[in-house]
Amino acid sequence: MTMTVLLLCCTVLAICTSASAYLRDENPLAESTGLDAARRDLISMVDKVITDVEDPNSKRPGRDVEVAKVFDAFDQRLKRHSSPYDSWYKGKVVESFWVWTVLAKDLAGIDKMYATFARFVRHQANERVQSPHSDWMTLINGQLSGRSAHKSAEQIDKIVIHGSLYRQILEEAKRNTCAMQMSMQQIIYNTYNTVNLAQIKAYAMTQFSLILLKIYEDGNSTDEAIKARDAYQKRISTEMVSLKSALVQASRTVLRCDPHRHEEGKTYVALTRLLQGYVENEVDMNDQNACRENCAYYQVAKNHGCFKDQFCSRQPPCNGKILSCTYIDSDMSICPSSKTSSRRYEWIEYENGRVLGKKGSCMRGQTKVDSWWRWGLYHCSYCLCVCDEPSTMSDRYVSMDEVTADVLHQKVVTGLRFVKVNRVINIQISEGKLLPGGKIDQNSVTWSEVKSKNLKYSVRGKDYHEMSNEERAIDLDDLEGPQGYVLTGVRFKKLGSHLNFEIQVMPYNFTTGELNSHKYEWISNDNTDASAHKPRSKLSLRNPDVPTSISIPSVVLSTSDQFIEFTHSDFDKDAAQSTVPFLDAQPVVSDIHVPLSGAGLYHKGMMGSGGFIAPKIITYDYSQHINDNIPVFLIDDMMN
Repeated sequence: MTMTVLLLCCTVLAICTSASAYLRDENPLAESTGLDAARRDLISMVDKVITDVEDPNSKRPGRDVEVAKVFDAFDQRLKRHSSPYDSWYKGKVVESFWVWTVLAKDLAGIDKMYATFARFVRHQANERVQSPHSDWMTLINGQLSGRSAHKSAEQIDKIVIHGSLYRQILEEAKRNTCAMQMSMQQIIYNTYNTVNLAQIKAYAMTQFSLILLKIYEDGNSTDEAIKARDAYQKRISTEMVSLKSALVQASRTVLRCDPHRHEEGKTYVALTRLLQGYVENEVDMNDQNACRENCAYYQVAKNHGCFKDQFCSRQPPCNGKILSCTYIDSDMSICPSSKTSSRRYEWIEYENGRVLGKKGSCMRGQTKVDSWWRWGLYHCSYCLCVCDEPSTMSDRYVSMDEVTADVLHQKVVTGLRFVKVNRVINIQISEGKLLPGGKIDQNSVTWSEVKSKNLKYSVRGKDYHEMSNEERAIDLDDLEGPQGYVLTGVRFKKLGSHLNFEIQVMPYNFTTGELNSHKYEWISNDNTDASAHKPRSKLSLRNPDVPTSISIPSVVLSTSDQFIEFTHSDFDKDAAQSTVPFLDAQPVVSDIHVPLSGAGLYHKGMMGSGGFIAPKIITYDYSQHINDNIPVFLIDDMMN
């Protein structure tokens, strides 16, 4: 390699570096995305190469190889920024959008042509013997023909600008929200990067061909290169306006649809025997074994024994609080559940024909239960009550541990899910290594380890919260950190009698990918239902059935700043044997893991269902890194 070649390469690299730094200084408003910075550096690099080629004093043999080396170096940089935007949509729901059927052909065509181009410049840059002149001309003529990458890029531009690409995708995404497994903004941002990448490749190939044509033919192809640059910059500026508008409008929330088939422990977890339907005779609910009152008298009671081995001897007693008793009928048939089941009864059929639960076969055989008269004066009635009993059969515990990402190794939260371990409900996080430009190292993502608690030795109130009739509310909120912060942790805290969700966030340098772990914050919504100004509202469940028994897909029923109470399922539908809502245990993550700016809890279901409490994630706001400054020439065009 001659000294001249070395000087040219060093000069171009220096100019690329200085141009990139200059552009960042000129736009302190937003740190650039990797592809945006690469695009600007490509434009700067091409300008420098054009200037050098135009210089009469720089004419020398081997300039085509020198240019190939410069473009090869740029290609290596582009590879670092392109993944995963070059194939993120493959096999995803987004491919069903009509706009993708229009875009796909041109995107694929540019990728194919660029792969050939990249191989060619890599060969010229790294081999001692370059390709013959005819091969160079074949490449140039192909790029400047009617089927060139430039023509494909123009077609894409028409779809983006005149076809309102981002607005169309926004409307399509709204109809497929939970099925997308990406936030609407993430879909639009990924689309922009996909289009941006294709346009960068097309621009690089076009300019390479025009520059080489100038070297070989000494014509006016550099004038064409300058016109191509100006047109490219103008199109990009126009697209930025449309893009910014769509990004600001687009939701950044990621939710999960209901699964095709519910499976406990995989798609949902549940509290058990928190409040549960329970049949008890009034004779056993007072210390005198008397039957002088009626069922409604026993709104708060307890078990005082088993009178004369009646039905009480054939079922485990409620050794906690017996609540809200009522009378339905004197006599009934009860189908007891398996001894290992969290249910007490499968169904109850009263003599008057009323059935509680879904009557079917009875594996353990039906038990006849009849009220009786005592001394011909007092009717010892069987009451239908609610049992609130902490026991080994009652999973009513929620972990209070904070769950944080390994920030010392640059990891942040990328997803959430509920899991139940050793009878305790936990929030589990997925975490991945944060990279520059708002990316996550996809190969680094793992689910955090869940600490298994020994309830016997844990400290109640610190290690876990134990639900009861008095303390069974959970707050539903959307929480988000300040602009430029990313999600690094979650936890529950007690706020009065409620479980209250909190998130931890940290500031993040978009350009370097570095976290500032010294400035973390815990964020929560501490509004309560007792607040004097706009108190937190309650979301009530009406006659809730077991949510897995309803085939209609769930819809979001809650809004932020509400709360919901865990309760028993409906008496008629399920004999009040289940604790609802259930908790959705599906992982809430994006198909492509990204940093998050927040998270929340919400309730989903249908009328007449207990529904599910589920986590949601809020993806990082990329709109703040899209420069929407419109050049003067574009404003003039718009006004004209």
